[in-house]
Amino acid sequence: MTEALLIEYPEQQVFRSAEKETKRARNSFLVMIAVAIIGAIFALLKPSLSPAIQIVFVISFVSVGAIFMLWIYVAYKNVEPLGARNLYMKPRWAFLGFIVPIANLFVPKQFVDDLWRASWPLDQSGLGDPKWSNTEAPSMITYWWCTYLLYLFVLPNVLWHVAEGTWLRTPQAGVVIAAVTLVAGSTLSIKIIASVSERQARRLQEIEPPNVYTRMAVCPSCKLPLRTRYAKQCQNCYLDWHN
Repeated sequence: MTEALLIEYPEQQVFRSAEKETKRARNSFLVMIAVAIIGAIFALLKPSLSPAIQIVFVISFVSVGAIFMLWIYVAYKNVEPLGARNLYMKPRWAFLGFIVPIANLFVPKQFVDDLWRASWPLDQSGLGDPKWSNTEAPSMITYWWCTYLLYLFVLPNVLWHVAEGTWLRTPQAGVVIAAVTLVAGSTLSIKIIASVSERQARRLQEIEPPNVYTRMAVCPSCKLPLRTRYAKQCQNCYLDWHN
């Protein structure tokens, strides 16, 4: 009968599977998209609900943002075990970057850029590439960051200065524009999560296990880590070894 392989190595660099955080972040953004679309529809049908819908948007934005920050934190902690060296920021900036005033205007964008680059260092030896930062980050991260800035800082000020009596000054217009921004930002966030996860999975297959694992179960087929050492099915290749 096929069984999971348990690998033991001296504790050095620990790769932690971010599958749980990845799935949670992706699903939370899907919920955010649904909330934004439904909220825009209700605002158009019943404009008096617009202020309440905006509050729902803000609560959803903060909640989903916290889940996203946790995913960024876990994913960023994995880049050193995957071979990246000379990192510019500590993992804690996955949270601080969004919270600290002034820094929250540029640090998260730089942090996600570095996360994407460092998730697959160019060096193929398994020892890491100090020049990973030379890799150009994809434009979707810039677009994602623009939607964040638009929702938090630009749109509220712009709509406030629109002339009275125009549709853009109505409460439902604010909801619709906010919904479009949230849908765009959530869609780009899902693409970023998928891209970073794919790069880390490909990198994980390139390097030898002693550079990554301390003690964990791995799939006997694809050699990727299982969620627990007692797992009976691989979440990557779906090999099943139930009795």
